[in-house]
Amino acid sequence: MPFTYTMESRIPTSNSRLSFMFSQFYRCYFKVALIIIFSILVLASIFLEYQSGVFYSRSQFTYFTVVLDCGSTGTRIYVYEWSINSLTSQYLPKLMRTYPDDSKKNPGRDGSCQYHCMQTEPGLHSFVLDSSGLIKALEPLLQWAERQVPSERHGDTSVFLLATAGLRKLPSENVNWILRNAEDLIRRHRFVYKESSIRVLSGQEEAYYGWVALNYKMERLGRSYKVPTLGVLDLGGSSLQFVMETDASREDTHSIKSQIGLFEYQILARSLQAFGLNEAFEKTIALLANAQVLSGNISNGFQLKHPCLSTGFSMNYSCYDCLQSNLTVKRSSSGELRSNLSTSIYLVGDLHWEQCQHIARFAAINSSFVEFVTGTNLNLTSLPVARFHALSGFFAVYIVTNLTPRANLTLLVDAGWQLCSISWLELKKLYGNRKYVERLCFQVTYITSLIDDPLHMGSVEIIFGPGDVSWTLGAVLSEGKNMLKNPKAQASSFIFKNMEVFLSSPILLFTLFLWFFIVFFGLDLDALWHQ
Repeated sequence: MPFTYTMESRIPTSNSRLSFMFSQFYRCYFKVALIIIFSILVLASIFLEYQSGVFYSRSQFTYFTVVLDCGSTGTRIYVYEWSINSLTSQYLPKLMRTYPDDSKKNPGRDGSCQYHCMQTEPGLHSFVLDSSGLIKALEPLLQWAERQVPSERHGDTSVFLLATAGLRKLPSENVNWILRNAEDLIRRHRFVYKESSIRVLSGQEEAYYGWVALNYKMERLGRSYKVPTLGVLDLGGSSLQFVMETDASREDTHSIKSQIGLFEYQILARSLQAFGLNEAFEKTIALLANAQVLSGNISNGFQLKHPCLSTGFSMNYSCYDCLQSNLTVKRSSSGELRSNLSTSIYLVGDLHWEQCQHIARFAAINSSFVEFVTGTNLNLTSLPVARFHALSGFFAVYIVTNLTPRANLTLLVDAGWQLCSISWLELKKLYGNRKYVERLCFQVTYITSLIDDPLHMGSVEIIFGPGDVSWTLGAVLSEGKNMLKNPKAQASSFIFKNMEVFLSSPILLFTLFLWFFIVFFGLDLDALWHQ
């Protein structure tokens, strides 16, 4: 039988070709299904870990600092949250959040708190040799800070306690007692601190930190190119800070050279004691009281009429050093008060606009201020200052005027005249929950006098605010520079920490085990299929 060659055994039939295509399709489908199942399992496990807070939390990629601002009127607390970013090159750390958030209602906020709202009163200088009072002033603030910072981050969160004018005027032994007992209280909490983080700032330091805070907030620092900076007028209860960048050739005792980011800045920073809102008001009482002494109408508990207080207002008032023959506050060479004499006065409102202007101008000008302004020999128009911002007490007073932040001196004077025309009953109805509401007429008149007479800044652009800028931000950026100077290193440590948490998670370990099982099972099945 002749040999016959047939193609039947070499060429697949249509059925076998179809079967082969289906087998290829199912194998592809099976692999896609494995990928989908694996993806769902991974996403589900990550979601569960996120919900439980084990794998990731926002705080693991940020870090925190706590600052206690111990001022003359009270003690305030700030919590700052900073970004950790290893993917971008930043010359300064990025501030993510500030607590308290002034856009929200806080339990520590009341009508007396105008531009920052987590505080206790009075200032720490009132608690010399009073341990229980000191605890009541600080402990609620520290407990509040602990609630803002995630508990797992307490051990690497730095805390600063920095005091200003309220403690600067105390004798050194009293200051040391307060700081030592404050440190004992902070030590009970898990926050970390250095000994140098609990101290009294010099006036120049406070002024400089305010400048850093404002220019950081307004994005004038940390750029790759230099831009004109902003000047600062910062008014507290006891002191006034004046800060601005000057030309590089200027060097004196009030100048600071500072390297920030890529650039060096020459900064004039001056703090003027006894020019804060509260001490200025007391100077006017001293003026009126001594005038009454000269007339022979004086005794402890005597009545004193004040032309900046609304008619119908009256109160008992304790005035310190009011009856000194020299109205300038007496201080030792170290800046400490020589005496603490108190006179009881029955203060009565006797509103008179022109007389109020006169005594407000007296409070704004004395020999030390005139010496500062003339001695600095500043030409504000020729310096690298874009504009000035009036902060803290300036802002707190400005917001009652309903003016725009760029209000000029004429508008401020008009606003003062209107406030000084309101009766005490009307004033309480409009601003009844505000602390020192009775002093609004004086306060507006006083800040216009400061800007106009001693500073001669009536023609300089001044913006009131922003209200959420505090020198404490500048203190963290400056005093915490070793902690903040290398955000990339911080980021790397946090990434490694999170990788450890990731690999130690039981849910994720189970998911990985299941994935390997499915992959190997799928490979075995694929091999059997080929057979």
